[in-house]
Amino acid sequence: MPYRIAFVDPEKHSFWWFLELFIDSLFFLDVIVNINSAYYDSEGQLVKSRKRIFLRYLRTWLIIDTIACFPFNLIEEDDDSHTQTNYNSLLRLARLPRLYRLMRVSRIFKMFKHVKDNELLERIQDYLCLKHSAVRLAKFFITVLVCTHIMSCFWYFSAKLDGFNPETWVVRYGYADKDAGSLYLLSIYWSFATLTTVGYGDISAGTDLEIFFAIIWMGFGLCFFSFTIGSLSSMLSSIDTKENALMNKLAIIDEFAKEASLKRDLKFRLRHAIKYSTEKTGFSWHDKQNIFNELPRQLRYEVAMIMHQGAAKYLKFFHERDPVFVSAIVPFLLHLYVEKEEFVYKQGEHADEIYFIANGKVNFACSNKYESFQEQNSGSYFGDIEVVQSIPRQYNVVAKKNCDLLTMNKNLVLYIKEEFPSIYSEMESIAKQKDSMYRRNLMKKREFVRLLGEGVLDEKSQDEINEMIEGVIRRKQASKQERETKLKSKTQEGKALLMSEIKTNKSHIQELQSMINKHSELIQKMNKGFKQLQESGVINEISIKP
Repeated sequence: MPYRIAFVDPEKHSFWWFLELFIDSLFFLDVIVNINSAYYDSEGQLVKSRKRIFLRYLRTWLIIDTIACFPFNLIEEDDDSHTQTNYNSLLRLARLPRLYRLMRVSRIFKMFKHVKDNELLERIQDYLCLKHSAVRLAKFFITVLVCTHIMSCFWYFSAKLDGFNPETWVVRYGYADKDAGSLYLLSIYWSFATLTTVGYGDISAGTDLEIFFAIIWMGFGLCFFSFTIGSLSSMLSSIDTKENALMNKLAIIDEFAKEASLKRDLKFRLRHAIKYSTEKTGFSWHDKQNIFNELPRQLRYEVAMIMHQGAAKYLKFFHERDPVFVSAIVPFLLHLYVEKEEFVYKQGEHADEIYFIANGKVNFACSNKYESFQEQNSGSYFGDIEVVQSIPRQYNVVAKKNCDLLTMNKNLVLYIKEEFPSIYSEMESIAKQKDSMYRRNLMKKREFVRLLGEGVLDEKSQDEINEMIEGVIRRKQASKQERETKLKSKTQEGKALLMSEIKTNKSHIQELQSMINKHSELIQKMNKGFKQLQESGVINEISIKP
């Protein structure tokens, strides 16, 4: 529309002339619709009174809308029929209110933006895999182009309002004979040169109106350029947050490796672990957590079921769980990658995490990682025995394949214990059953190795081997139970005997104390008699000490 007002002079009954009348009719129809449309007041009540609707519209947009839809082409047609000259300045100025239609169109787009949360634009954004920062950057460039286009049209229109007198930039620089496309390109060139504060000076203002437009555009350009440079820098720095976070982490790893003099292999493993963690968790889990906590419960559950590549759908621990529990636990699970033949944890280590196998396989071993007696596959979990019982790790766990694990830390386990006691009781029961099963499987493994070394299993079928191992285990368990019973019995008998001996010894101690007391009294009497003999001079000083 600015281009048509500035560069196009529609002739009578031409395509542009009829298009102008058609657009005027549409905007007039818009005025009629607004006058007859009810609205909701500040209290949410639907207002149907025509008087109140009209007064509200009159206080806002009625006058401007009416001017914008006035058919100035009809007046121009009458003038053209008499003078057959270009538009005079008055009629050109009369066309300017039509620029208000741009504002009306922007209002329509703004209203459309709030319809169904702008599903069309969001679908386009999702289809093209565009981030919100990239969309903001695109909107910024589009805004700059639109503003430049409008100002370019005004720049040429200023010369047109002055009737292309010799002082206008079009005539001064010899552009009067150029076509509309070339003039538009020159106007765009001036707008960009002024907006970016370059200003080569090859096209400058000459008339008062041109100077007025140039001052306005330079002031706008200065403020706009200063403001947008900061915004643009911020958008560009955050356009790929995950990569920026990864680069910062890798820089810290490099500095740490240099200070600690880490070996190249260890440094490589650190970098690989950081890359995997950043790829899975993104930039700041704190920000994600705040966003997640703002979601409604049902939506939070749906998001939790999708997180971690839909881990909650195939991890047995979360099957048929309450949605509240799933949405409270799944988002806080952390990713861990373990390469093949690497230890997940070792026997004797402190237990503070439960591991869920999203993808891969692990083996349980006792003495070393090659003597396995139990394996766990995708969808299962391990490490809960020691965490629930608060004991050190009882076994070595080794990755049989490259494993993608999800970890539940001790704080999350304590949270389950406080907020979901029934689930925690179930975890304790399962941990006890698994502990018994692991011990039995370990005994089977050891008996198998022993019998195999003794050559007992030669030419035995698998069923016979299993029966033989089961028999040995049953005998050992019975023997162990008997020893425990005897030890318990002996402990009770020993305790009774000890109590009896204590009582006897106490009696002997009391008798000995009585004898000592009598002996002490006798010695005191003897000392007293000797003292009397000494005083009488019969014998020299003699003393008997007890």
